[in-house]
Amino acid sequence: ALERKTVPLKYFKDTDSWYPMWKLKSEFGIHPQTAMKYVRQGKLKVYVIPGENGSPTCYVFPKKENQNILKSLCKSSNV
Repeated sequence: ALERKTVPLKYFKDTDSWYPMWKLKSEFGIHPQTAMKYVRQGKLKVYVIPGENGSPTCYVFPKKENQNILKSLCKSSNV
């Protein structure tokens, strides 16, 4: 992803600036399928890190870009 520039460099340098998919479930109660629905609807911003075969291996949800929507969607306000 770094070589292909599919994810901005700042997210590699600062891992606290984004949420992985599993953290949306554990901290905000947002199931992965629901998170992907919000991505399709344009409510959540995500960067996809593809594997060698091109299929997604990791989803990077930037904290700053998703802060307001996560506050309104989450069950507990930890943002």
